[in-house]
Amino acid sequence: MGTFLITGATGGIGSAIARRLHDQGHQLALFSRNAEKLASMKSTFGERVITIEGDAQSPDNLSHAVAAAKETFGELMGAAHAVGSIMLKPLSATTAEEFEQQWRQNTLSAFNLLKAVMPVLQRARGGSVVLYSSVASEVGIGNHEAIGSAKAGVVGLARAAAASATRYGVRINVLAPGLTRTPLSAFITDNELSSKASLAMHPLGRLGEPDDIASATAFLLSSDAGWITGQVIPVDGGLTGIRK
Repeated sequence: MGTFLITGATGGIGSAIARRLHDQGHQLALFSRNAEKLASMKSTFGERVITIEGDAQSPDNLSHAVAAAKETFGELMGAAHAVGSIMLKPLSATTAEEFEQQWRQNTLSAFNLLKAVMPVLQRARGGSVVLYSSVASEVGIGNHEAIGSAKAGVVGLARAAAASATRYGVRINVLAPGLTRTPLSAFITDNELSSKASLAMHPLGRLGEPDDIASATAFLLSSDAGWITGQVIPVDGGLTGIRK
């Protein structure tokens, strides 16, 4: 069993990843801005878990999280960066400040995560990192200009970092989810009209669930995925790959 850092651990996808990895017997460093939810997760999980409050847009906060994990459990085996946002807005109505904030929440935070964990994984000569983009980085979807470009930045970052990391035996991959039922996406999934339109876009006829993303994450973090790196893997009910 190993130690993993999960950023955005209190979100819908982050908490599902935490549950799955904890059930597998791993030790977890859970990182989030939400101190109240972190405390609840610590109470629920009990042993083999530490919690760190912080913002992934801060390099210092993430460096502290990595140091705390090492002090408590030893060196990390990997990380899952379940931090992100959803912004649906026409380009004409998107301000430069809003565009920049999407970049900071998604691309910059992923950069900060890699900067914090890579020295540890390089020393260990192995490990795995999973980042998250979106179907909006794989296929053009209207009103997704800001978030689509930010998520595409995550993809470019991950592929270049994966190439650099091969010499150390470290793997870096990206999952690109379709619309997944989480508190973050509730403004879409809880709306009858938008939910119906979204369902029609996904060939398998349902929206994603957090466990769909968590299971794929756990696989990529594990040695079972030991020959997979630099990949962007859609977990999207067939949205980007097929048409019915």
